[in-house]
Parts: sequence; structure tokens; C-alpha cells
Amino acid sequence: AGAGSVVGGAAFGLRSGGFVEPGVAVPSLHLMPDTVCTSLLLMARDMVDGVEVRTRHVGEHTVERCFVGTSAVRWMFVTGLASNVAQALCHGNRMLTLGLIHPVQVGERRFVNDVCLYRFTL
Repeated sequence: AGAGSVVGGAAFGLRSGGFVEPGVAVPSLHLMPDTVCTSLLLMARDMVDGVEVRTRHVGEHTVERCFVGTSAVRWMFVTGLASNVAQALCHGNRMLTLGLIHPVQVGERRFVNDVCLYRFTL
């Protein structure tokens, strides 16, 4: 995929443009209890339908099937799954650790309440 092209699916691969390929799972560095993992999986599945997942334009690139961190944090508040930003960020970072979501931008290693783009790996 070159500059200005539509990227997404298996052919994403814009490493030179600062993006990672879809489906790249973040390795689990910390073991979490099965109940926490199950809760986060269910939350991520619900979040797929709750946040706006769409094509976005970043510079001269088009990024398909992504969502914004602020939308996910807002969704967690609205649904009552997080009572504050710190709790929402904790949930998002745990989803990253489990590989349920991943950042689109190369080098991004954490979930933030900002316009950073993420993808679901479900």
C-alpha cells in the first residue's frame, strides 16, 4: 500500500508510514485471573457495537475499521463500565495487554484518552 492508498485488511502493512498491520496482537505480559480476562473479552465484544468504528483519514493515508480512544472512554462511562477516566484507561490498557485491541500507530504501547486510533482484533 502506498501513500494516499486505502489501507486495511490483510494488506495494511504501512510500517514506513508509521502504522502497524491489523491483527497484530500485543503479547500478554501479565497474567490476569480468568474472570478478569472473560470480563474484558465481553466488554470488548460489546464495545465493537458501541463505539464508532469507521474509516478515518490520517495525513495522506486512509485507515479503515478503526476507533478513537476518546470514543471508547466515553462509551465505558455511558455504559457504566468505568466510573472515571483512570478506570476506563485501565480497562483499555488491559484489553491491549490481552490483544483484544491494538493501536494503529507504530510505537504506541498504551491506551490513551485521546484521538489515537485503535482496532479490534476480535
